[in-house]
Amino acid sequence: MSGYRVNQDLAERFRCFLENGIVCSVSKYDAERQEQIRAHILHVARQLVAGEIGVIAASRDLGYLRHEVEPQLANVLVTFTGIDSETDALPLGHVRKEWSPDALKHQDKEIAEAEDFYRETAINAATELIRLLETPS
Repeated sequence: MSGYRVNQDLAERFRCFLENGIVCSVSKYDAERQEQIRAHILHVARQLVAGEIGVIAASRDLGYLRHEVEPQLANVLVTFTGIDSETDALPLGHVRKEWSPDALKHQDKEIAEAEDFYRETAINAATELIRLLETPS
């Protein structure tokens, strides 16, 4: 047989792209990675709805994952990307030790206001993520 040898993995990705408009993961590694990402999103969404983590922390954890999932989930994760973008200057976690106590008092007020402002939107998005991820495909 003459001609080019077809890379089956590449051919499958191209076929999937043509059918779905997205680059599809087809390798075993990619499938395992997708399951890990989906489980992580579900875990964080449940934590947010349960009040175990804040809106800003959840947004920082979820927003960047929109590039790693299918469009239906990515469309919901954009909510968290937006919240993260609007609150990225607010100190959470380990960076707080770099701030002075006086500055943190002011920032903590802004954090509380942002948490209140974005809570309903974030809870609605998290609830939708839970619905999408718990519903069998």
